[in-house]
Amino acid sequence: MYTVFMFALPTTDVDGNIIEQEFISYSIFVDNDEIYTFDAASYGSIDQDITEVPYSLWSNYWNFTPTQVTFYRTNHCDDPIFEHRIGIQVYYTVGNVKNASDIVYLNAGDLQPAIPANPNASSWYDNSQYGGNYGSFYFDLPTTDIDGNYIDQYYLSYSIYTDNDQIYTFRASDFPNELTEDVTEINSEIFFNSWNLSTYGAYLYFDEAPLFNHQVGIQVFYTINGVKNASDIVYLEVYPDTRVDELNAGKQIANVRYFNMQARRWHSPAA
Repeated sequence: MYTVFMFALPTTDVDGNIIEQEFISYSIFVDNDEIYTFDAASYGSIDQDITEVPYSLWSNYWNFTPTQVTFYRTNHCDDPIFEHRIGIQVYYTVGNVKNASDIVYLNAGDLQPAIPANPNASSWYDNSQYGGNYGSFYFDLPTTDIDGNYIDQYYLSYSIYTDNDQIYTFRASDFPNELTEDVTEINSEIFFNSWNLSTYGAYLYFDEAPLFNHQVGIQVFYTINGVKNASDIVYLEVYPDTRVDELNAGKQIANVRYFNMQARRWHSPAA
């Protein structure tokens, strides 16, 4: 699991003069100006723990870039990256002289949810043909927003829909190890710790009646600070709706009549 902190390194000095990025480095700070240590155990691109990321490193490795840095843990664990804010300070070093920018912070209260990219509804497997009362719906939850920026999947949740946008209820009786009550939305606390309800699939239980007649779908939500954005509902057509085609099959036009805008009938044009 990982979290991405996004930023933009400067291209000019405080007077607007162009600076050479090869002389830039940066450090990450959290909460009370506490500097963050990147440990060599988590990053194969470094051979010792560091608190300052030099140009030579972020110009060659994807987890340290001019626009973002990757943390190989999330903020949803016993040892979170930060509780209130995370920031960045930039250094410009020429020879033996180093100058520093201010530490620029992003407060947790300033975080706004992105609009998640649509999930991928990939396949459905019906176990009822073997006497079971459930089906397996497979999908992929998004890892980016609609602009292609990485998102933290811990802020994701999802709901399942059938046929005419009818929301599916996950019953606690079907998932005794995951649920204590019936729910219609599965959050990350559940899907990161469950085999039956995960980031790539869910078991859907049904009674004697079929779960759906034509399609099953998934919608993803991204929620931060009580604000929730949603993807589209992405459907998988398992049993395509052919009723309209069946009604039209074998039909032939008996005759054609023409009317003008005043609803007066015209004679059929000459062939």
